[in-house]
Amino acid sequence: WKHSYYQVTPNDNMRTFSTFDKPCIDLSDGWCNMANKQQIEGHEQVTAAYHYGTVVYAYRGDRNPHLGKGSQWQGAILNNPIKITDHCSSDNGVAPEPENGNHAIPGITFDKANPGDY
Repeated sequence: WKHSYYQVTPNDNMRTFSTFDKPCIDLSDGWCNMANKQQIEGHEQVTAAYHYGTVVYAYRGDRNPHLGKGSQWQGAILNNPIKITDHCSSDNGVAPEPENGNHAIPGITFDKANPGDY
């Protein structure tokens, strides 16, 4: 899954839990999605943010059993997150989590400033 927040206008097919399949071939494209994430082998998942092609932060964690299930945006929460890199001037070292309130778009927007506040 990849979504360039300011590059494309969000729609339901772009959510982390969407079953819509758009291959992640050209990463310069504004978004992509792998359907049926539960069928992909692996024990970890990664959340990363980029700004004009440069990594801003990247965290990995144990695979969330809810990743890609139904309309469960909670599947994007990293279990036991570990910082790979973080260049944020505030909230450095705080793992990103999906947002689900106020201006948030569940399954698309992430937040580092308010851990556990969904």
